[in-house]
Amino acid sequence: MVIHCNRDRETEGTFQPIAIRPDHPIHRLGETASVSKVIKLPLTVYRHERKPWMDRDEDASLDNQIATYLMINSRSGYAPPEYQKQVGTITVMRKDGKPLTEQSIETIWMFHDYLLELFGDVPPIAANKATNRPAFDRFCQRYKDEKLLNDDNSDFRDMDLPL
Repeated sequence: MVIHCNRDRETEGTFQPIAIRPDHPIHRLGETASVSKVIKLPLTVYRHERKPWMDRDEDASLDNQIATYLMINSRSGYAPPEYQKQVGTITVMRKDGKPLTEQSIETIWMFHDYLLELFGDVPPIAANKATNRPAFDRFCQRYKDEKLLNDDNSDFRDMDLPL
């Protein structure tokens, strides 16, 4: 799944499903998202923009909040510096090879958003307790149920759980 940065969303939308071929650079240059390892749903993230923001002119159109959230550290709640600003467009894949749908990546992203709220507590005990597979599965079910409750025609109806 491609997740476009702010600039690219204007013409491409937020998400773009793709088939990731064996020669895609994600296999060589991708990074495993920290939280995804802990919840036992490892995601590999590949930044299309390879030059770090520290080495470029300021360009807020390259921001990608979804990417920043997906890359937060499971212990601190902070994303690595290269994922904090001007991340650009990214490609995400499940390490197990199963496809990512728009609904599944949105749910995963919203789980990270939920964790970030918990990381606001000092110390982040609640966030650390919520970062596990059973808590993730419960969150996914609640999120799907809320989406279905608020939209009878929801695309979430066909989302299989657990992810």
